[in-house]
Amino acid sequence: MIKHASHGLPITKPAAAFGLRQLLDELGMLMDAFPDLRDAFDPDELPLEFILKRDSQAEPVHAAEHRGGRRKQICDE
Repeated sequence: MIKHASHGLPITKPAAAFGLRQLLDELGMLMDAFPDLRDAFDPDELPLEFILKRDSQAEPVHAAEHRGGRRKQICDE
């Protein structure tokens, strides 16, 4: 089957590339306008109530076990 070359393809390709470039530029400007939220505050600058509540919560026992490395496996023989 013979495929005919599209006459609109050479015209639309540069237009699509230009549109993509505009979108990427706009996205870059938006990313620069909004700072990274992880750097927006310091955990020690929270209100005193939040700090006291955060520090008063005990660490779960099972979380401490995972930090220690491998757990021993107990097998019943």
